[in-house]
Amino acid sequence: MPHFRNNVIPNVHFHKDWQRYIKTWFDQPMRKKRRARARAEKGDELQRLRPVVSCPTMRYNMKKRLGRGFSVDEVRAAGMKVGFARSIGISVDPRRKNKSVESMQRNVKRLKSYRGKLILFPRKGRKPCKGEASKEEIKMAVKVKGPIMPIKKKTLRPTIRKPSEKEKKFKAYQVVRMARAKERLVGVRAKKAKEAAESLDAPKK
Repeated sequence: MPHFRNNVIPNVHFHKDWQRYIKTWFDQPMRKKRRARARAEKGDELQRLRPVVSCPTMRYNMKKRLGRGFSVDEVRAAGMKVGFARSIGISVDPRRKNKSVESMQRNVKRLKSYRGKLILFPRKGRKPCKGEASKEEIKMAVKVKGPIMPIKKKTLRPTIRKPSEKEKKFKAYQVVRMARAKERLVGVRAKKAKEAAESLDAPKK
């Protein structure tokens, strides 16, 4: 670093014993796997029902994915309270807001479908209360592994056919060029048409 004005000449100490002051985590990836394996063996990896939401930005908004949690309005529209919904494995996000009727109806339908398939065991082995399962229903219960009610992706397969004579003669590049020209010259052509109409309406001398 060059000397500048009447300042102190820099004398930076780059030869410190820096190895004493750092800590490394080279075992982090394997510890992550070990913790995940322990959670899976313990059975604490609780899967919760999540809403279907649209991806952000104009580029991906046609795609659907699982969101963080259902909104409070969706839970109430499905006929449940927030605390009860969380107790039966439904993820609730109080910060989320509904911005379209279609998404709200879709998630309310999803909640009702989940509630209809769910078998609630009686608490503490007592007699079943309202909404809880009987002994016959408990015997029919099956534990679900993996994500609950995953999104089914639709694959669109195009049909194979021969192009017609009209389609063979179609020139896409020329059509696009003509459309751009029409859009570019719309003002000029309107002005010429207006002048032509005024010249016809003008009284002849």
